[in-house]
Amino acid sequence: MKRIVLLLLVLVVLLSAAACSDDKKDGDSVEPTQAAASQVDPAQEEPEDEETPTYVIQAGGLNLKYPEKWKDKVEVTVTDESASFACGDVKLFELLFSAREGSYVLGTVIGEKNVVISLVDYELNSDDPELLEMQMGVNVILQNLMKDYEFVADEAVDDNADATFDIETSVVTMKYPLRWKDRVTVDVTDEGVSFSDGDTALFDLVFSEGEDSFLLGTYNGTPISIVEYDIETDDQIAMQADVNVILSYLMEDANFVINQ
Repeated sequence: MKRIVLLLLVLVVLLSAAACSDDKKDGDSVEPTQAAASQVDPAQEEPEDEETPTYVIQAGGLNLKYPEKWKDKVEVTVTDESASFACGDVKLFELLFSAREGSYVLGTVIGEKNVVISLVDYELNSDDPELLEMQMGVNVILQNLMKDYEFVADEAVDDNADATFDIETSVVTMKYPLRWKDRVTVDVTDEGVSFSDGDTALFDLVFSEGEDSFLLGTYNGTPISIVEYDIETDDQIAMQADVNVILSYLMEDANFVINQ
């Protein structure tokens, strides 16, 4: 009996799938197992092709990209908690937007609210190569999640409102809330750092003093000033207010002297 085998190699999951035994009912859920690359028949591996044409399935607050060639053959049923893929009466696989018993955690999309992606796969009562390829199309979804989002593979990451990411500048490393990483564009230059949400400028931190800026303090003698812009939404108000997170970390550094 052959089974779907999940391989997390260089953050790319390769699935091989085949038929189950006669006494296995179609649709029974099975737990994937990890194996070494040498244990997988190369003829059954899904070739990695970043140019695979895809179409977008909106589910779990994400854009899932599945091979376009199966758009008219694979039915996708989306709920608040899952996206199920089937060809007629044949269940292919299900993606869950949480870690759940009986599923395998593929990873977590990091954002304002983390989304855990779990897989329930199904053994097939058929050696039809098209069904196998449809099933292995989950690799294309996963590869594009890794490309389009901040994705932590093989791990369920809890939300953490206090988590930050680093912004490397020529003066100091700044820390800004992780929840905005996928929303806020950060542009670093020798003159400072600009923060924006789409086409809306939020604020700039500049390494100089000027009439249009307010001096926050100095780092090893270099001024750090803020320029604020008019904003439009509640999220943007929060993004702008989170300059205080950057400032709080600067204040913990002995090299920073706050403007009194």
